[in-house]
Amino acid sequence: MAGPNEVGISAPEVREEFLSRVDALSLKLDEDKVREVVGKRIEDGEKFWRKEHDLEKIRENNEMRYLNKNLEVTGDQLYDFQVDYRDNRIFVSTETLASNIVSKIPVPEVIEAFDTDASRELASNFGKVLYRRAEDVHLKGHLQMVARHLLMGYRMGCVKVSWDFEAGRLKDDGGYVGDVQASAIRPAKIVLDAEAQDPDDVSLIAENVSTSVEELGFRFPKKKNDIMAKVGAEKGGRVGMATKLSHWETWFSFFDDEGVRLEGVCWKYQDILLDYGINPCFNYKSEKSNFLDRPPKPYVLFNFLRIGKWAMDDTSLTEQAASLQDVLEKRGRQIVESADSAYGAKIFNIQMIDSADAEAYTGDPRKNIMVKGDVRAAFTRVPPEILPRYVVEDKFDARSEIDNIFGTHAPLRGEKTKSPTLGQEVMSQRSDLGRVTTLSETIEKGAVNVYKLITQNYKVWAEEETIVKYVGAETGATTFIDFSKDRIEDGIEIRIQAGSMTPDDKLTDRNEAVELAKIVGRIDPLTFAEKWHMDKPREFAKRLFYFLFMPDKYAAEVLGIGESGGDQEAMSAIQRISAGENVPPKENPS
Repeated sequence: MAGPNEVGISAPEVREEFLSRVDALSLKLDEDKVREVVGKRIEDGEKFWRKEHDLEKIRENNEMRYLNKNLEVTGDQLYDFQVDYRDNRIFVSTETLASNIVSKIPVPEVIEAFDTDASRELASNFGKVLYRRAEDVHLKGHLQMVARHLLMGYRMGCVKVSWDFEAGRLKDDGGYVGDVQASAIRPAKIVLDAEAQDPDDVSLIAENVSTSVEELGFRFPKKKNDIMAKVGAEKGGRVGMATKLSHWETWFSFFDDEGVRLEGVCWKYQDILLDYGINPCFNYKSEKSNFLDRPPKPYVLFNFLRIGKWAMDDTSLTEQAASLQDVLEKRGRQIVESADSAYGAKIFNIQMIDSADAEAYTGDPRKNIMVKGDVRAAFTRVPPEILPRYVVEDKFDARSEIDNIFGTHAPLRGEKTKSPTLGQEVMSQRSDLGRVTTLSETIEKGAVNVYKLITQNYKVWAEEETIVKYVGAETGATTFIDFSKDRIEDGIEIRIQAGSMTPDDKLTDRNEAVELAKIVGRIDPLTFAEKWHMDKPREFAKRLFYFLFMPDKYAAEVLGIGESGGDQEAMSAIQRISAGENVPPKENPS
């Protein structure tokens, strides 16, 4: 009988017992102790997640399935005559969902701090600053990468938000004002504290960062000689300054003597503690304000299929579809091989046909073989074995079930279907997107946290004023915004515009516009233009309004008639004619 910790029966989650021995961190510890404790906790985290949970192997297998290497995962060996058939529905489904769930940049909504026009203007301007920064750092692409990582089966997604001192406007002294950066991090480079349960509150997060010896020396000048000596000893004395080194950047929580939770950070390369100190992404002086209530770690963690036991997902759609993918390719291989052998086997009587002639026979209808005697006794063909129908059905059933698991049927992929009406295809698309609502909400929640981290970084680092240029999507007009940390009011709130990342359902919106016009008798031009997803809807509405009710302004502003002296003379002549006056024709009119 299996024991309580063997396969089949898991140990109870609610218990009173000693779980693990973990040393606490504190900035009061000396360098050697900080390095030792950090190193041990990173090692414990790697052991817990990668060994006890087999995370490294799971990620490797899931990545290979995404890369169309399913046979390499299963270890099946094909004979030389077998077809290497591939039909990677996991890849197609993953990319379909990643592009549909994050089809646009999430639109931030900044709620004003006070019920005043000035506060509303500041909030509106800061929302434009956030959106413009999201465009510059290609936030949409990073969120798509997160969705891809979750669907592939990396068990979590991660976006890092930090301040880049070498970005932003160039100053007179040759330096830069700096700006926020945001980028997706490969989960394999992140180690969470052992037994972490809450993805929103992980005590220690370590990132394995690669950089050159030269850059590391500039970042940590006090440890430059130690780094050079260490690398020189490993490389036989010669140190190439462009040599890449991997080191740990670790963000951790700790408590002071009064029990107040604080946040720290340290960097280490092997047995060298490069630097450590208090979390710099927070204003600790009382006269300076913050957006967040406490110092944040610079990482936003994303989860999808998590049952609440650990800080990472417990499974993934790729793992759920893996066995079906194997069946799909196995059945597809059988069908292809059966089709290749559809011509049947040829059998020759070598007493009547020379073996050399038999070997050279290709089946060319223009080629003749001469035999002595009954030709029916010289050659025959054995018909191929008919493939059972259930083999083909099993293949398409596996393909369909993979689509069901991911929620990526033909209409969502943009493929032609057998649906008799367009409305049924639209309903199928909505059903599929509803199937992954949890993932959409995960990405939206993470996007909110990304914007909050960006705001906190601006509150700490955006000392110097700069000009942000924002181009309105509706009007196409450029707004110039003077921005610095002082333009962010205390008390604002940040949300994401609901559904701002999902693709527009243009067909449904257009039908709604037509139906609305039928119900109320008419529809205003701006609503009509927005429902039809026209470029610059306000411009369209303005032109239509001028055309219907202010033709003179339509002629002057839209068509440009009346701008020159000759055109003004023409307008005057038109008005005189309209008044009943007999106006003689002008020579060489415009």
